[in-house]
Amino acid sequence: MIKVTKQTNFKFQMATDSLQVGILKCRIDKYLSIEEMNSGFVQLSGYSAEDMEKRFQNHLMECVHPEDISVLTTLQTDISRGKICAAAEFRIPGKSNVSRWYRLLALTQFDEFKKPYSVIGILFDIDGEMQFMNKLRSQAEQDSLTGLYNRKETELRIKEYLDRKPEKCCALFMIDTDNFKQVNDTKGHMMGDVVLTEMASAMKSLMRTTDIVGRIGGDEFTIFMKDIPSKDAARKKAERLADVFRHLFENEKFSLQITCSIGVAAYPDDGADFKTLYKHADQALYQAKTHGKNKYVMYNNKRAYCAEDTGYSSIGAHIDSESRTVQSQGDLLADVFKILYRMENPDQAINLILETVGKKFDVSRAYIFESTEDGKYTSNTYEWCNEGIPPQILMLQNLNYNQFGDYHTLFQDNSIFYCRDINTLHPKQREILEEQGICSTLQCAFWKGENLAGFIGFDECTGLRLWTKEEVDTLSLISQMMSIFLQKRRVMDWNSEMKLQLHTILDSNDSCIYVIQQDSFELLYLSQNTKELKPKVQLGEFCYKAFYGKDSICDFCPLLNGGTGELYVPEKNIHIKLQASSMKWLGNDGYLLSFRTDSGGIVPHDESCSAFMAEKSLVDCLQWLTSSEYLDDAIEYVLRIVQNYYQSDRVYIIEADVKNNVANNTYEICAEGVSPQIDHLQNVPLETISFWMEQFEIRDYIKINNIEELGEDRRLEYDILKKQGIKSLMAIPLSDKGEIKGFLGVDDPKQNKKNFHYLKGLSYFLESEIAKNTLKKKLELMSYQDLMTGLENRNSFLNYCEDFSIRMPSPIGIIFMDINGLKRFNDAKGHVYGDMIVTHVSDMIKKFFPDARKFRLSGDEFLVVSEALTYEAFMTQVSSLEESLSENNLCIISMGTTWNDIYTDLNESLNKADRLMYLKKQEYYRTSQNIAPEKTPLLKDLTNAILNKEYLVYLQPKINLGSDSIDSAEALVRYREKDGSISPPFKFIPMLESEGLISNIDFFVLEEVCRLLTSWKNTPFSEIRLALNLSRITLFDDHFFTRFWEIFKRYDLKPEQIEIEITEAQETLNKKQMALLLEQLKNRGFRIVLDDFGVAYSSYEFLMMADFDLLKIDKSVVQRYETSVKGKALMKHIVQMSHDIGIKCCAEGVETEEQYNFIKEIGCDYIQGYFVGKPAPPEKFKL
Repeated sequence: MIKVTKQTNFKFQMATDSLQVGILKCRIDKYLSIEEMNSGFVQLSGYSAEDMEKRFQNHLMECVHPEDISVLTTLQTDISRGKICAAAEFRIPGKSNVSRWYRLLALTQFDEFKKPYSVIGILFDIDGEMQFMNKLRSQAEQDSLTGLYNRKETELRIKEYLDRKPEKCCALFMIDTDNFKQVNDTKGHMMGDVVLTEMASAMKSLMRTTDIVGRIGGDEFTIFMKDIPSKDAARKKAERLADVFRHLFENEKFSLQITCSIGVAAYPDDGADFKTLYKHADQALYQAKTHGKNKYVMYNNKRAYCAEDTGYSSIGAHIDSESRTVQSQGDLLADVFKILYRMENPDQAINLILETVGKKFDVSRAYIFESTEDGKYTSNTYEWCNEGIPPQILMLQNLNYNQFGDYHTLFQDNSIFYCRDINTLHPKQREILEEQGICSTLQCAFWKGENLAGFIGFDECTGLRLWTKEEVDTLSLISQMMSIFLQKRRVMDWNSEMKLQLHTILDSNDSCIYVIQQDSFELLYLSQNTKELKPKVQLGEFCYKAFYGKDSICDFCPLLNGGTGELYVPEKNIHIKLQASSMKWLGNDGYLLSFRTDSGGIVPHDESCSAFMAEKSLVDCLQWLTSSEYLDDAIEYVLRIVQNYYQSDRVYIIEADVKNNVANNTYEICAEGVSPQIDHLQNVPLETISFWMEQFEIRDYIKINNIEELGEDRRLEYDILKKQGIKSLMAIPLSDKGEIKGFLGVDDPKQNKKNFHYLKGLSYFLESEIAKNTLKKKLELMSYQDLMTGLENRNSFLNYCEDFSIRMPSPIGIIFMDINGLKRFNDAKGHVYGDMIVTHVSDMIKKFFPDARKFRLSGDEFLVVSEALTYEAFMTQVSSLEESLSENNLCIISMGTTWNDIYTDLNESLNKADRLMYLKKQEYYRTSQNIAPEKTPLLKDLTNAILNKEYLVYLQPKINLGSDSIDSAEALVRYREKDGSISPPFKFIPMLESEGLISNIDFFVLEEVCRLLTSWKNTPFSEIRLALNLSRITLFDDHFFTRFWEIFKRYDLKPEQIEIEITEAQETLNKKQMALLLEQLKNRGFRIVLDDFGVAYSSYEFLMMADFDLLKIDKSVVQRYETSVKGKALMKHIVQMSHDIGIKCCAEGVETEEQYNFIKEIGCDYIQGYFVGKPAPPEKFKL
């Protein structure tokens, strides 16, 4: 039977008992037979001494995962050959067959003949570390949005497979989403992201696990099928893919039509290498695109292909200018917070929140489930149901989680479980959701440790539903707030109970125990024995002051000496050992210190054993290296231990950068009074340490007892050391994969000078950990950096969003930009040319915004966030960037910018910049000579429709309540259908906006208004003012004012006869830009009107920025004032406010005499609505 030993009985005592490690003593045989192990090994592995004997015959080699035996075999070979230190990382399957990762640090023991006979192994649980590294590796390989392989990894994996020259047929699919730009522009980029994610999920579910599925561009994907029986199998798969995409969203609550074009090339018939296959699949895709899209084409090597311009373009659709009011995420979260922490009744608060959130997101049901303490059962504790949705709460009580499989595994790393279609779930889980009539669900978990404490859910019962990332993030934040609130009382009760238990346990211990706060050293707890020994000590005092009468931390404090210290107790006249370990004390970081005053704790005052202290110190170092979360901190702590052991002036690490032919001092610890040298030892030429590097190749250490004894041939070395004041030195090399990468140096050691064993043992593990840290940093860089451009990627942007919400910086400037026609360049000239454009754009962004955060969000989309710049400085940089990317007055990018001098929600600002970018995109399509062919007939049809008077201008009168006369009207555009019926603008304006043709209509209306006013001269209508509504696309055109003024100048009119109506939705896109435009118009004498006031935002800031002549209260506000006293008060307030700032006021949508009388009574200046007059042709307009 293996002997189970207490950890403290081992010669290699740990620095602190709070770090759970396993210690083994093994024979050096082919099985690494275990002779002794501590209780830590039992806790880590889950295997007792009896288990090890019965299941594994005490053989360490046999308890390791079969795939990792070779790693342990290598370690066994190294130590059997006399290697002092070795390490291995492997998995050990637990009793439940779930494997965990461990790291074994092996220290070889030698007999009197210096032959290895046994090994002491220190086992650490590194499962969390390995999972983190695997996560980083996955992020580096995967597309951050879809989870598919990214472009680089896709290409790499396909190339690696083809390099093996497979015998069976394979197929490469190039997939392009048809008209995807329209989804982004009509539904928004958030919905576009959801669509791409669902498409990726559909592809993965349709393909085999051995196939390679990757996202290689914004809306482009690649699939590589391995080992297929024939080319016909690829044909059938392509047909199936195209069909799946056609029907992917057909059952959505909101209609969405998605199709794809697919090109397929087969190995080996169409190419034997990646480059050839890619080229041929791309050519087949081109054919699919140019022959109607929504189809697949198999490459045919007998057909002639050319790389001419395809002429098609995914021009996005419009952002609806009359979109519904949406409460900002920040406001909603603030409301939830207020409800939670201001309402006295928690049940009422939670029910109100569920109703508020449920209505806000238009879900069928919102609810909360809470688990029992043991985590085995759950109950529906709160529920809100939308109209027509039956409640389920009574039927969902005391449910056993085992009924539904491993329900907690449904929640991903971010604690979100989103299922668009419950038919994809495990039958057990699908069954309970079907019984409740659920089609789609979104659930956010909250946890107690590793146990699922409950979840907050949102169900859709009327059909399948897509959730945007913005919605998921908002609901997740709300769930976190509610879960904190739900568990608040439980935590308080638990703390009280835990405090009592801790006091009971610690007071019953024979040792004297006290607990101190980690940073302040304040006493948090004194055990009964400690109180008896030190009766005058009080909680809240500093331990060093209360116990030892010192004004600062004690020299012998175990926290400075690797976890143990030695001190004199005058009350007992003895020297004792003081032990320290880190712990959580009622949720706070602290240290538990303990000592014994009986014989078990007493040590002779002069006890010292250099070998013991060296080995103990070595293990302390290893423990810090392998258990610290931050390697840089751990290395510095280890160097401090080394410096203390040798009592040296300085300990440091020099790392060689062979690529740049320099060496750098990367870490340094100095004794008190010794000047640091790290700043002087950066980018030092490698030749200055060439002698040492050469010596390291010959022997495994360097020792200089006195630099004055160095010969003339080592003069350079002498000068360098002399300049630093070094008299003697010890150094050992640090290697990676057999190549020397630097060294660990100790300057002027004063004790233990002969013990190189200590440094040699340490160097092995330093090498290992530094190499891992290098890999970690590389993976982190790959995870958060776009490999093509070097800009930050979407992962980094998500992290920045979190940081932004915490820091709340201002002022803030945002640029959202999109490369114009990149898809056409890719299709016409190849992806290499397209990549050159992307790289050029990114280089210019770096040049003109060196201090900003710069992100590449997808194939052709970039985001720049600039903090702390004034508006003038920000716009100067924007103009410089735009100029650098322009040729012949045509810019290769479209960009939208926003700037705010107060904190603004980042997503809201991004959405505004996105919409402005879309407006710029329309200008590009209008002015570009490379307009897509399918746009030509649309433009021709529009021109003919205007000439044939199919577009008409109607007038709706406004009555001046002061003079009781009609002195102005609003010009409204209408369309005459073929049957003679008149269509309102909402039926044709969105289409014209989405196709970039709306400006033609806007300037047509301006021309008609000018003609009409001219024809009214010397008539009763000669003093009438006419108001124009202009699209956002027209207003934000850089050439708007020039074109507007050119048309107006053709007519002999007064500028004040024309009013320009601006909606709130327009001004919120870019207040600064809009204010400058309005100032231009105002300076020329045109009247400015703020339309739709109250429908979207409260634009008080904008009212101060622009000089408005008239404010129009939106119809929705006017028609609801009668429903409450508040409504009337609000109307009075708006009118009074307008007058106070010198603006006249008009009420829209007045339809009844009661409304007319009330509005006149409160002092409003104008009224417009059906009560005054409906829109009518000019010939029917009456005064």
